Amino acid sequence: MKKILYVYGGPDFHPSEAAGRLLQQMLAADGRFALETTADLDAFSRLPEGDYAAVVIYTTGFDDQLTGERERGLLQFVLNGGGVVGVHSALASFRQSRPYVEMMGGEFVRHPEWYTFTVSLVDREHYITTRVPDFTIGDELYMLKSYDPAKVHLLMQTPWQGQQMPLGHTKEYGRGRVVYLGNGHDMRAWTHPTFQKLLIRAIAWATGANKPEARVRVGLLGYGPAFNMGKGHADWMGAIEGMEVVAMCDASPARVEAAKQELPGLQGYFTDVSEMLKMPGLDLVTIILPHNLHAEYAVRCLEAGMHVITEKPFCITVAEANAMIDAARRNGRMLSVFHNRRWDDDYLAIKDIIARGLIGEIYRIEAFAGSYGHPGFWWRSEKAISGGVMYDWGAHILDWILGLVPSPIKQITGDLQKRVWHSVTNEDHGEAWIRFENGVIADLVMSNIAASKRPKWVIYGTRGSLEYDWDWGQEIRLHSNVSGVMQESKIQFPKRANAWAEYYRNIADHLLYGEELIVKPEQARRVIGVMEAVAKSTELGTSVPPCEGCE
Repeated sequence: MKKILYVYGGPDFHPSEAAGRLLQQMLAADGRFALETTADLDAFSRLPEGDYAAVVIYTTGFDDQLTGERERGLLQFVLNGGGVVGVHSALASFRQSRPYVEMMGGEFVRHPEWYTFTVSLVDREHYITTRVPDFTIGDELYMLKSYDPAKVHLLMQTPWQGQQMPLGHTKEYGRGRVVYLGNGHDMRAWTHPTFQKLLIRAIAWATGANKPEARVRVGLLGYGPAFNMGKGHADWMGAIEGMEVVAMCDASPARVEAAKQELPGLQGYFTDVSEMLKMPGLDLVTIILPHNLHAEYAVRCLEAGMHVITEKPFCITVAEANAMIDAARRNGRMLSVFHNRRWDDDYLAIKDIIARGLIGEIYRIEAFAGSYGHPGFWWRSEKAISGGVMYDWGAHILDWILGLVPSPIKQITGDLQKRVWHSVTNEDHGEAWIRFENGVIADLVMSNIAASKRPKWVIYGTRGSLEYDWDWGQEIRLHSNVSGVMQESKIQFPKRANAWAEYYRNIADHLLYGEELIVKPEQARRVIGVMEAVAKSTELGTSVPPCEGCE
């Protein structure tokens, strides 16, 4: 594990100490770096004798305080192969040290007022920017002087009054590597997920990481016609650099033929999974099979040395989830589930509204999916295969709910009813009431006999509430008392293209760069644990605690 030193300090309008605590959490989750933080500028003079791989600088001012000994220590550290990452006001620091300014590649002149702007990637092939899309951020835009584009490698920029302003660059300095990231004025920027990704990558590159030439070679297990998911997964992966579908397998020869038409040029088309798993160079298998087969084939693929993704739900029972997780750990392989709807536009907008405090602290969530109508004669209506009424859309909604409430589960009450559609074996109606340890209550209804519908979301907070329904398009209705006056408004949120490819973007970043996996198997197990507890609660007629590992 590489040691990183974080040096902070300066006026409070740059939250350098709080940012250090956040960076500590970020790097702990990443797992590749150990962070030490200090406000002692003398730490610069001790860098050559330390065993640090890089120093991150987020200071403001101290124009004349990079004394000779401090300056020599920092510059010698980088010249001898150390890394340095300067964040935002690092270029508004130590400006009387011209060697520091020259090493960093520029210095601060001025900035306009805080505003929201788009950051455009100039080089999309660099280690730091690979698979990073252009993004919008609210921040303070620094104007620079002593900046020579011929002496740095520009990564990002944004327009300002007819000119392009640099927002990030790299530079070789002796045997060392220098990175500057222009964003990071306050915690709004520091909590932006793309800024966080760029910062971690900047640290990795500064400590010697290079872009790998390897690609993740994927086999699709299952190419069934339902929702055309085989082709869908291939398209989502195809949109991500570093991922390549090279094989598919389906027990149906007709579906194999369909894949040959839709995905021509694969290296292998199989009807026997054993044969696909023997294919040289295969890295990952995405399982697109009926729910009751997920666990069996996931374990089989993991034991064959494959990384594994399952379609949702993860599996049927907690025992199956445990077996899958154990197999992944035993074989040192990645295991995840395609909870792609974490990237749905309405869900991201709801998370943003809550994070901004527009409805205060949430205390109750109501969620609904369903209607009145026969569920159809297919495997998703048969409980032994599907898991039951809670296991299809319910897996997505439960994953959403668990993502909105950062608290362990205290108890679960369930109600599963079979009253109308006796020609299939799934329950007609299911409800889950989840009480979290922080006092939040979540109430989920999944139904095929609900003649009157509830909105998709109703979320109550201490200062207001929000509502969103399935057919409201890009509009959330908000009732907010944050200003002291209850106001009703409609919030429009953007529709993003190809959002579900973001799931596979993270898979590539995790497998190729070692970055944190977003959809972890332990999180998917919690979803299964809730659904299993709903069945147990229905059987016992009482509330039940979550099972071990599903809290």
